[in-house]
Amino acid sequence: MVFGWGKKKTQQYEEDITSREKEIFLSEIPDIIKQLKSIKEKTVISETGIFRNKIKSNCDSILKTVGDFEHASIKSEDLDPHLYTILQRGKKQVVSTIKQECTVNFPDIISLNEVQTFHKISTRMLKKIGDMVGRQSTVLHTLANKFANRLKDDLTNLKDGNDEIQTLIDNHINFEDKTKEILENIDKYNQSEKSVVVMNNNQKQMKKNMKDLSSAIQHDMDEIESIKSSKEYTNFSKVQEDIGNLSVGMYKIKNDIEIQFTKISRPLNKYVYITSLGKSEKKLLEDLANNPFDIISKTSKQDVTKILELVRNSVQSGAVSVKDVNKSLLHIDETLEKLDSFLRKISEHNQLKDNLENDLKNYNFENLRQNESKLRKHQDGKLKTESKIESLHVEIDNVNESLPNQIKFIETSLNKISPILYSIKLE
Repeated sequence: MVFGWGKKKTQQYEEDITSREKEIFLSEIPDIIKQLKSIKEKTVISETGIFRNKIKSNCDSILKTVGDFEHASIKSEDLDPHLYTILQRGKKQVVSTIKQECTVNFPDIISLNEVQTFHKISTRMLKKIGDMVGRQSTVLHTLANKFANRLKDDLTNLKDGNDEIQTLIDNHINFEDKTKEILENIDKYNQSEKSVVVMNNNQKQMKKNMKDLSSAIQHDMDEIESIKSSKEYTNFSKVQEDIGNLSVGMYKIKNDIEIQFTKISRPLNKYVYITSLGKSEKKLLEDLANNPFDIISKTSKQDVTKILELVRNSVQSGAVSVKDVNKSLLHIDETLEKLDSFLRKISEHNQLKDNLENDLKNYNFENLRQNESKLRKHQDGKLKTESKIESLHVEIDNVNESLPNQIKFIETSLNKISPILYSIKLE
């Protein structure tokens, strides 16, 4: 053993292993695929050319066998005349079909198109010969069994060669599908990267919009505060407050009326059943018993007084039966006496409310309403922008998380079709 020979062999092996491993950028893959396609196509064309020549040789062998078969004589004296005629006809068909198919011109294999064309020709030839041999198998085995065996061997070789070409074509189609998938995934990866850039830019713009909206909101609030701190708005608010306070006074008036009419509710309700009043007056009587405040507010004193006096007379005469006549009469009289007071209080309240509402018309705070409207619009815009920023953040994270998996898939797919073990590095 020469000293150092084993060490050199180990180094050479390590160099071979290293040469079959390579780091590349994603942008280099289309050129690598182009090179692989070129090599693959040349291999398919070259190997198909070899099988073409073998098939041509098989055809020549078949033609020789058929030629020998054609010139072989049939001993007619040993056969039934009818059978002899059938065998002769079958023999001619076999010879004619095989000569026709095996003398067809095969194209030179210089491209993938010729590979496909040749395979179609050879497949059609095999089918026609096979079909004829199958139909005339009796003729072959009866007349010339040795020719049948030779023909069978030649056809088997022919079929094996054609099957190899089919395998080459299938493998190449599979290779094309895989390269197409790799290129599509590269495009998908590039689009994902571009989308991240676009989304980041959109997010930056939205954050800028957020600052602008925050400034606008602060401006709106300052404007609103300035208006509300003015003396004019203070007076306006005081009027609004006074109008609001009036509802408390009206509630007390309404409560006093309802308490008073509750005292005479029994005679009022009983009078409904015995009265001979007209339809409208009877309706007034029913409403007075159930909702006295609204009736007194909307009906004339004369109509209400008339109803109450009719009820009083009916109680006094006994037409309306009550538990304590004197007490009921007292309460009805009391109600009649307070009627003026109730009407006056309602009138005074309504007049005061009308005066205050007229005062409000003297104030114009359209600028306040406009600023409040802008504030709501800007606040709503800020909330929506915040939501969009958060959604974009999630989407950007999802895409960024998917990028390594996309690279891994491309890398794995590339290594399935390449003799070199590639690892993709980011640019």
